[in-house]
Amino acid sequence: MWGFALLPLDKDFDVPLRNTLRLWDHCGSKQKPSEIGFIMGIEFEKQDSNIISIFLELCSFDDLIGFKSSVEEECHDIDEASLWLFCGLGQLTSLQTLNLFVLSEGPVGSSKHCGGLAELNKLNDLRGKLVIKNLARLKDATPEFKAANLKEKQRLSELILKWNSEGDDENSMDSLRPHESLKSLKVEGYMGVRVSSWLSFLTNLVDLYIYDCKKCQYLPSLYQLPSLRELYIRDMDGLEYMTDGDMNDEISASLASPSTFFPSLRTLWLMDCHNLKGWWRSVDKGNEATTTSTISSSSSSSTNHYHQHMPYFPRLASFYFRDCPKMTCMPLFPNLEQLQWGNSSLKALEETIEMNNTGGRASSFPSSSSSSSFSPPLSKLKQLYLTLDLESLPEEWFKNLTSLERLQIFSCPNLTSLPERMSHLTSLQTLSISYCPQLKQRCEKENGEDWDKISHIPNLHIL
Repeated sequence: MWGFALLPLDKDFDVPLRNTLRLWDHCGSKQKPSEIGFIMGIEFEKQDSNIISIFLELCSFDDLIGFKSSVEEECHDIDEASLWLFCGLGQLTSLQTLNLFVLSEGPVGSSKHCGGLAELNKLNDLRGKLVIKNLARLKDATPEFKAANLKEKQRLSELILKWNSEGDDENSMDSLRPHESLKSLKVEGYMGVRVSSWLSFLTNLVDLYIYDCKKCQYLPSLYQLPSLRELYIRDMDGLEYMTDGDMNDEISASLASPSTFFPSLRTLWLMDCHNLKGWWRSVDKGNEATTTSTISSSSSSSTNHYHQHMPYFPRLASFYFRDCPKMTCMPLFPNLEQLQWGNSSLKALEETIEMNNTGGRASSFPSSSSSSSFSPPLSKLKQLYLTLDLESLPEEWFKNLTSLERLQIFSCPNLTSLPERMSHLTSLQTLSISYCPQLKQRCEKENGEDWDKISHIPNLHIL
């Protein structure tokens, strides 16, 4: 029986010899502890409930399957491709720490198959972090994924599922449902068109990362997750809508029960989703269903109607929005403290800036501040990073930026001037302008046409 790699053999490392010998005898090894070339560790619970470490040897990496050190900085000489997890791990029912579980290549029952997910079935005392790699290697995945029995591992706090962008089994994720106590989930390389609906029921989830899922077209509804603080979505080529739901359904739910629309979300990443069109697939327009991506092309009166009632994130502080050029409809974000905006549709930014210009919009969501205490949109913003294909920055964008301390303008080759309101940004401490050739010339000290707009800023970095 084998555990997980912890650290290389250190002659000064104090290991109780009796524990080492006991495990060697149990494994049937005839080698002496002095011949150990690499230490592997298992956290094992004795009958007296005291946690001790049992150590064992790996002598030949050629016969091992897909296994990696949990302390990478101390194991640089270990090639992941040459390491394998042995069968029998499932017998260690008191095992508490298993940082990495890598699936082998062979089909179940073959000589090459070892360390299948069934080994995890009874390891319900696992806690902390668990990474499961090479999930795409299982062609008939559902039975073995069920055998992993993740839903019974209530002490796991972080789960990372990696498919490596292979296969197309969308049902497999349904069978990997973890326990509701999970706090962090990362999904990488999943090739189904949908992410399983059980995401909506992880009520203790704090961090959710979904990336490199090329075929995924939409996600389940996430707005009601009470503990979700960070949402990371990246490299999703097939993603067209963040949710398959209706915008009005989420509005109605939030009106019926305050503090239910992303009540805890603080950080949002939307990056490299080139086909992402909108947050919701449809908006109930009387008896007519309309995709949110068509709202921006509707008449101005129709557009104003929907944007007056657009949901917004009540506590979102940081938003990283990059390379999503088609995204035209999403919840607004008036309370940001940090914003990075690069090569993406400007529609949501413009609508957020205009929030308090239309009656009722500020108080449309009771989960946020009431209209009496409503702050102007983006008035809390302290850091702003822009990469845009514009010739000028609209004056309107800067009217409420009274708290802005840092502004970075990067790679805007067509930008020819700064807005007049720049001179009114009295809190601005740092301005960085990079790879903006026309703007660089206009901001030349003393002589540039825009110098008077920025001369009050203490820290200027113009490259």
